[in-house]
Amino acid sequence: EGAGHMRNPDFNLAVQPVAYWTPECGTVKGKQGFIDLPEFPFALEPRVLTRWEIQKYARLAWDMGIRYIGGCCGFEPYHVRAMVE
Repeated sequence: EGAGHMRNPDFNLAVQPVAYWTPECGTVKGKQGFIDLPEFPFALEPRVLTRWEIQKYARLAWDMGIRYIGGCCGFEPYHVRAMVE
């Protein structure tokens, strides 16, 4: 944004994140993403993002110029509704 390329981009940006808190996935040990978590695949519920966290994420993405905002693993209908609101 500092260079000004986001003011009138000639390209489209999209985001489609998972709906889990996965800070460990940014490490060498977790380089495969959320499938490396000890909770995967049957106990990810405590890591699910709330509707308010998803709404904040979607607003930040929109403010950055991203217009294709979706969700992947872990997204539920209430997450989609929160993004629309």
